[in-house]
Amino acid sequence: MTRPREVAIVGKSAPLAELAAVLKDNAQIRLTSLEPPMAAAAAEMNLIAPDVIIFDRAIVAARDLGALILKFPGVKLIGLEEAASLVVATGGERTVRSFEELAREIAG
Repeated sequence: MTRPREVAIVGKSAPLAELAAVLKDNAQIRLTSLEPPMAAAAAEMNLIAPDVIIFDRAIVAARDLGALILKFPGVKLIGLEEAASLVVATGGERTVRSFEELAREIAG
């Protein structure tokens, strides 16, 4: 059996809460919710070694994303946009049509 994917969610927006509700029931995903700001959350992420980091794009500065990329190379970064609850994956910049689709992609 493979280990669950470690997923960190940073923030408390409605789309993040909706996605967390979808992800929490997936046995292939271990979910950790963290509070912004991203710099403080990144310190906590050192303990969980996430495979995926999900955040609200509206509250994360470009410099914070750059720092995450350097600190956690190879980690998938996924930014949620509030408008129309669309999900945009950074590092491929594509739109996912539903949280269920995103959950399947995260779980592998």
